[in-house]
Amino acid sequence: MASILEQIKEYPARRYAPGETIIEQGTTTGKLFFLAEGTVEIIKDGMRIAVSCEPGAVFGEMAAFLQAPHAATGRALEPCVFHIVDDARHAMENNPALCFHVCKIMAGRLDALIGYLVNVKQQYDGHDHLGMVEGVLDRLMQRQLRTRIRPSESTIRKGQGLD
Repeated sequence: MASILEQIKEYPARRYAPGETIIEQGTTTGKLFFLAEGTVEIIKDGMRIAVSCEPGAVFGEMAAFLQAPHAATGRALEPCVFHIVDDARHAMENNPALCFHVCKIMAGRLDALIGYLVNVKQQYDGHDHLGMVEGVLDRLMQRQLRTRIRPSESTIRKGQGLD
């Protein structure tokens, strides 16, 4: 993760005090927040779902990719420093290393979610009330984006466009 922090060091850094909100669920910022130091809690619908202290962890990526409001709130548990990328989509379209880093984190989170759902399904196999787990797994494996994201012209080699 240190390499991504090296790549984004030119982006402005902001300090957050303990208890301060970094991202508010339901708001739209268009920004990516890269944790440089500190510990953050992630809250969804009033429930803590994760705690992160990994330098290079990124927040706001789902909202940026989906062009949607933030799905969760991020709040500092201790003094934190974040590098903030103001125009997330533009930055990811023009910086393949940044985009790859964000995609790698998202893929890891998706893999963990699928593993968790499979584990729940295995534990409660045969119970009728968990049919929804199978439905969620099916949707995760088959879901396609409604709109395709086209890379900027600078990242497409001539003659190798999208199909």
